[in-house]
Amino acid sequence: MHPMWRRGIVLVGFAVWVAQAAAQTDELNDLRRRATRGEVQAQNALGGMYDSGDGVPRDYVEAVRWFRLAADQGFPDAQVNLGFNSLFGQGLPQNDQNAARWFRLAANQGHANAQAMLGDLYLLGRGVPQNVNEGVQWMRMAAEQGFALAQNSLGDIYLSETIGPTDETEAATWYTLAAQQGLADAQLYLGAMYARGRGVSQDDVRAYMWLTLASSKLTESRRGSALEQLTTLKRRMREQQLAIAERLVEEWSPNGTGHINPGRRQR
Repeated sequence: MHPMWRRGIVLVGFAVWVAQAAAQTDELNDLRRRATRGEVQAQNALGGMYDSGDGVPRDYVEAVRWFRLAADQGFPDAQVNLGFNSLFGQGLPQNDQNAARWFRLAANQGHANAQAMLGDLYLLGRGVPQNVNEGVQWMRMAAEQGFALAQNSLGDIYLSETIGPTDETEAATWYTLAAQQGLADAQLYLGAMYARGRGVSQDDVRAYMWLTLASSKLTESRRGSALEQLTTLKRRMREQQLAIAERLVEEWSPNGTGHINPGRRQR
């Protein structure tokens, strides 16, 4: 390539970068103006930028300032964000009780992530007196809204003896709902249940599908568990079963509300 052409490419690339940077600056300035006017969505979004360092230097204290302005106006996403800040001690002192208070404010408005977090705190006895029944109640509220992490937690609860005798059928029901949304942990548990016929009818094809989907997203020991179970399945499955299972994997796509991420930040 001619040296001048190479320099031209660099200059064009630089010009594009300058244009993109200018556009981002304009967007940030507009967002800041809206936040300063008191728009809660803008305040929360600006707080999220400072929290993640997205487009601005990361500054948890500044993030908390903007989250609080929106939270004090009753904006549930910002209340959830302050709950996480309090829980992790980012931008303000770590305090489980304050975290529970912020999560409760949002949970009472029907915010699924807040309901799941408040449920967790009750189950663990962090920031609130430990109360398993209260924790399960809040977790169920979130799960019934389609929050995949809460659905998975309910599966764990019913598979253990947290609220009474193990109920594998109920556990499989909640794992299925979370797995259908793409939550890898739920896919792993559901695949294992199909492989063993626990809570569901034994089905190697379904087991293979769910375990394959899980293995593509899990890491380290959990991925190893999925791969180990797949190896066992392959030894006993017929070629026709494997072909059907592979087709199901290729055709699979998530459904539901898509609440897969725990929502560290609500924007």
